[in-house]
Amino acid sequence: MKIAIIDPVGIKAGMNCYDIGLLNALSKKGIQVFSFSNFNDQNFPHVTQFNYFLFHKPNAITVIVNYVCSYYSKRLFSLFASQAF
Repeated sequence: MKIAIIDPVGIKAGMNCYDIGLLNALSKKGIQVFSFSNFNDQNFPHVTQFNYFLFHKPNAITVIVNYVCSYYSKRLFSLFASQAF
């Protein structure tokens, strides 16, 4: 089983602690876990982390670019991940 957390807020609001804790617990149960957010915690190598949502200034252009890029990259990831099995 694979589970991914997509979190555009992440480290800006402290959600990184919740995300990493949840993913860590799930990985201990044998689930393959992924994090799509704006942080990368090296203390948990069994959690596959992707740094998205890196722009910190919330103007319309960066928000649109972030969401469009992350949407298409996640769609491609899901297509290739589903073909692995």
